[in-house]
Amino acid sequence: SQTFSQQEYSRLFQRDRVWLSSGTEYSSGGNWAQYASQFGTFGQASYALDAVYSAQNGERPNEDLSQLTVYGKFKQQLTPQDSVFLQTIYYDYESGDVRQYYDPASASHTLRFVERQEPSAFLGYHRAWGPGSHTLVMAARLDDEVELMEPAARILTLARNPDGSIRRGIDLDFGQRYHSKLEAYSAELQQVWQNESHTLILGGRFQTGEVHTESAITRSPTAFPANLIEAPILQGNTQNLERFSFYAYHHWQLFEPLRVIAGLSYDRLVFPKNVDFPPISEGQRDEEQVSPKAGFVWTPAQNTAVRGMFSQSLGGLYYDTSVRLEPTQLA
Repeated sequence: SQTFSQQEYSRLFQRDRVWLSSGTEYSSGGNWAQYASQFGTFGQASYALDAVYSAQNGERPNEDLSQLTVYGKFKQQLTPQDSVFLQTIYYDYESGDVRQYYDPASASHTLRFVERQEPSAFLGYHRAWGPGSHTLVMAARLDDEVELMEPAARILTLARNPDGSIRRGIDLDFGQRYHSKLEAYSAELQQVWQNESHTLILGGRFQTGEVHTESAITRSPTAFPANLIEAPILQGNTQNLERFSFYAYHHWQLFEPLRVIAGLSYDRLVFPKNVDFPPISEGQRDEEQVSPKAGFVWTPAQNTAVRGMFSQSLGGLYYDTSVRLEPTQLA
């Protein structure tokens, strides 16, 4: 269960039976938080259905938000050495202008933002060859759709003289609409070898996807002279997203109080130049990087730990960089 997996008493739910849990929180400001879990175990199979919903009114006009996330998980132990895992995530978010401002009066009263994942899906396979030897495979489909609507967007507008020189720059009201759709796929293979003193992790990941983006800027003829700008301004393009990643990590318990970690990763990322902020751009960018990583954990006493780390990495464009078996933490 997404709700109980991190609790101290989660082991109590591991024997064969079905469980149902629900909780509700309500504040005097009218904010709601609701979660519900239905999960069970039957022999070598287990499942969990979790829903989390929250709604907040905010402290100023148009600061409301609502968020619904539904998780579906299923795990099947095929043999003593093999197991498969399936997870789907449905996500629905809508809000007004929830950005933080130094002056709350600067917030927009008309902006609306929507994001949906309908749904994202993850399939995993685990093979235990023997004590300390494990192979993991993960495949995923990512789905993310974002829409922003702002009827009163303030955009800096430049006016030119007949000779082409800039006469003035003023903020004018425009209507702005932005829509982005990501569909991507991910596949990763990882091998782990472990004994009392050493842990070696090797893996590789490939991701590919397509991003379709549309942007529209319109004007109101009453807001400023009709001949000041040609509108509407419509843009749209479809760009590709690709990532190749290879990595290696080595954990070494030098002696009982001290563990050291060394790692190295290679990433090559092909991504759109700019599809996040209008005016959106055509074309792709290509980045590659070799990233060293190092860390240590020193535990001089039972209740004392000293940790240190250094790491470089190449981030992603969306949440694709979070879909990974590769370790995300050092030390």
